[in-house]
Amino acid sequence: KEYSSWVNMRTRCNNPNYKDFKHYGGRGVTCCARWSRFKNFLEDLGPAPADGFTLERRDTNGNYELGNCYWATRTAQALSRRGTLWATAEGVTLCAQQWADRIGISRNAFYTKARKVGVDEAINFYRAKGY
Repeated sequence: KEYSSWVNMRTRCNNPNYKDFKHYGGRGVTCCARWSRFKNFLEDLGPAPADGFTLERRDTNGNYELGNCYWATRTAQALSRRGTLWATAEGVTLCAQQWADRIGISRNAFYTKARKVGVDEAINFYRAKGY
């Protein structure tokens, strides 16, 4: 798990042929020199705490380096992702992942419906269906 995260991090930053390079290395996001070796990466971050945790940057415009990276859940990542859909309904502001979790559906299902009809209508739609 950790090795795969390390390889993917380096690929995103260093391989211009990678499909999402433009969002990472193409924007100037780099990996610190110390993390050119997996041993150092693992020594600095330690193992992921559990399944479902992935590598995350606190500052999405910052580099992959100690102090800016940590192991995060999918929900935590949704909070810091560029382009995150934030929505307020029923007096509560949550991201699409949090609304989906609250309703009991997938993020993609909620996100797709909310983009089409609006957040309030999406919530009403799923609640009417018994979610």
